[in-house]
Amino acid sequence: MLPYRFETRGKNAKNYAALTGLAVAFAGLLALGATIWFLLIVQGLAAFILWDVLTDRRASLAISTAGLSWHSGKRGESLALSEIGRLRLSRRLDFSHAATVYDRDGRRHPIPWECLPPIPAFKAAAQEAGIEVETVLFSLV
Repeated sequence: MLPYRFETRGKNAKNYAALTGLAVAFAGLLALGATIWFLLIVQGLAAFILWDVLTDRRASLAISTAGLSWHSGKRGESLALSEIGRLRLSRRLDFSHAATVYDRDGRRHPIPWECLPPIPAFKAAAQEAGIEVETVLFSLV
């Protein structure tokens, strides 16, 4: 399974579906006579997704026999396998996932959420590379 690579970009089917859904919701709320502040909330949600589509930001994560690396926009980091102490995968109260790499010195290296691949495949690839994986069911941060 190694090397493992995950890539995503802003122009994807989920973002287009979300924009379509928000446009339909906006039109429906407008037809029902919703207040302007409520319509602005819907437009604000659409603005974030639209920005992601327009900029087409790419995010990636890779695990190989050399190490673990990720890249998102201007952020990126690479750690050799010998530097990695453990990988912590946690589920937040909103059911999203978070991943943090702790190096041998105990420093935290959070992986941006947009770089996270499907968790079962990520966990299997990390274990195959010899990275200790800690799974936390729910965490607040």
